[in-house]
Amino acid sequence: MYYAFDRRWLRSTVTVALVAMNVVLYLAVALTKDTLYALGVLDVDKVLVSHEYNRLVSAMFLHESLSHLFGNMILLFYIGAVVERNLGHILYTILYLGSGIVGNVMTVFYEVTHREHWVSLGASGAVFGVMGAMLVLLLLTPKEKRFGSSLLPRIVFMVAYSLYTGLRSTAVNNIAHIAGLLCGAILGFLFIAPRKNIDLDALL
Repeated sequence: MYYAFDRRWLRSTVTVALVAMNVVLYLAVALTKDTLYALGVLDVDKVLVSHEYNRLVSAMFLHESLSHLFGNMILLFYIGAVVERNLGHILYTILYLGSGIVGNVMTVFYEVTHREHWVSLGASGAVFGVMGAMLVLLLLTPKEKRFGSSLLPRIVFMVAYSLYTGLRSTAVNNIAHIAGLLCGAILGFLFIAPRKNIDLDALL
């Protein structure tokens, strides 16, 4: 049991660090009484008018509630460890941040083109990017290697269900979810396809 834990998570240093950062910032928000929210949430006016482009990144590390934080971090903790093990720390970091930023950029684009305005925050776009990469990782794994594994249908169900529940809610930034998912899948394919070997042990 300890060996499995060490193999999957203790070597996934970026995933552990990202989860820790999100948790610490959530606690910091509680202590500063929403000051960090005011400085970091994704607000189209602040981004385009005040040129506060840092919000495209900072919003990825802020969460509105404990359940919001827990939902994102539990997915990141388990799926992110697998993806990081296969991509390596640097490419995984690029994929995570890239998916989150693309999700936020597309959110701003959508708000401008549809003349809408809302404030959004959360790591969902980046987490969906990790799920997209995980899906690609499994699709690129030779069928004979994943024979008997239920991981692929489980990940497909997880992605489909997450999108479905988001689309049924008016309080969810579905633009960031969809854009992050597509970005993660594209980057995942570009990063994974050239590799000859996929670490199947990390998928178990």
